[in-house]
Amino acid sequence: MDQKRDPSSQRLFSYPGNRFVLIAKSGQAVAFSLDAGGTPEVIERIQDVDFRATGTLLIQNGWRCVGPGLEYAALLSDP
Repeated sequence: MDQKRDPSSQRLFSYPGNRFVLIAKSGQAVAFSLDAGGTPEVIERIQDVDFRATGTLLIQNGWRCVGPGLEYAALLSDP
């Protein structure tokens, strides 16, 4: 299965205020928000993140895991 379509390969976290972080087992992460039309606006891209440790830290800091976020998978590879 293509990693971008494998639900176990990534997690989407949300935080009040329309903030999101998508992390992937490949070590990539992208922080973004959604504009009024629902289009993602990238805030920051990060490489070499630890999937499990980052997810745990986000949860400890009040973020909520809202699923695999497959609809945002392209954000991980777009420049």
